[in-house]
Amino acid sequence: MQNIYFYKYFFGLPWYIRYLLYLLFILLLKIVWIESFISNPKKDIIDRRKFLLHCIDHGDFKVAHMPSFIDDQFKGEWAIVTSSMTVSALTNIAFEFPETKDQSLVAIKKIIQLTIDEQGEFDAIRWREHPLYNLESDNGHIGYLGHLNFMLGAYRLMGGDTIFNHLHQQITSALLRKLNKAPFPYLETYPNEIYTADNMVVYASIKLFEKIYNTQHKSLFTKWMKYTKEHLLDKHTGLVVTTLDTLGNGNAISRGSWAGWNSFYLPFIDTLFARKQYENLKENFIADLPFGMKACKEYPKGLKGKGDIDSGPAIFGLSISGTGFVLAGAKQTHDSSTYHGLLRTAEAAGSSFSWGNKRQYLLSPLVGDAIILAMKIARIWDNRFLK
Repeated sequence: MQNIYFYKYFFGLPWYIRYLLYLLFILLLKIVWIESFISNPKKDIIDRRKFLLHCIDHGDFKVAHMPSFIDDQFKGEWAIVTSSMTVSALTNIAFEFPETKDQSLVAIKKIIQLTIDEQGEFDAIRWREHPLYNLESDNGHIGYLGHLNFMLGAYRLMGGDTIFNHLHQQITSALLRKLNKAPFPYLETYPNEIYTADNMVVYASIKLFEKIYNTQHKSLFTKWMKYTKEHLLDKHTGLVVTTLDTLGNGNAISRGSWAGWNSFYLPFIDTLFARKQYENLKENFIADLPFGMKACKEYPKGLKGKGDIDSGPAIFGLSISGTGFVLAGAKQTHDSSTYHGLLRTAEAAGSSFSWGNKRQYLLSPLVGDAIILAMKIARIWDNRFLK
């Protein structure tokens, strides 16, 4: 009888009130759903790892399998970032849960071999020379070489065998030669295109090499730090700008997606500088949302702009990729409030789906799953597994 009265009362309400109640009910279900993942972080991490391993085994990291809505150039870029972020995720997890290491090493080896075999074409087309077959060239090629070198370092620090040692040494030597020969300590991704974020990957990869082979390149890193602080910090936010011109001048403002990206790689290079950059990022880009959620804006507070292929659409000024990447900065600095707020937003936007002990985001391409998993368990790697 009570149900009858409820239905008569509910359907007697104006349509817009019923619609609002529907939305509130769905939102409450979503909040409960989100909290269920946050409350069991290890299971969430392990299940997402299983999804990435499944994708590796089924060839989903091939360039041809990248989203069809992007052109061939960006398919190549997305493929290598997906590979690099997956290797980072598996490595982070192995240091957190060592029982996963051996299985992950097999997967990382497959990814590296795929990167060597087919993922350099996007770079070769722009430079009109293949990056691996022209390591003696002064051309940068860092959109490819930086990520591959970073993956090679991860493999060795995970206790991998020496099969890639010669290539690792060749690429690192080539990058060091290019940097030392350059008029300023930043290299081109493509002809006449210099991106600070891609250079962060290069410098992080060299730091991994130093850890593996017990070498040091203090003068190079001193030069890089000095140049970055003197020429490449946005005067409004204190964050590293996004691009340089061919004369070495910073020619763009800082952006959330790029600063978030840097929050993962900078701790490998310089922890103090990384922490200061994260503090500036938090002050200028992090927005508070309802229900304890937080997000990263694409442009500093007070400025507006459009999103792009790197940031994703800037919905209400918020950055999709920036919100995912900045998880790394929050994790590395133990900023629990921001970290959990960002996780809630990622879950609300991505909508997790579990199947067969695997978990993925329904509303995200593969690269998004790899990024979030790598960022949410970001850490510095030591040499405990190094043989």
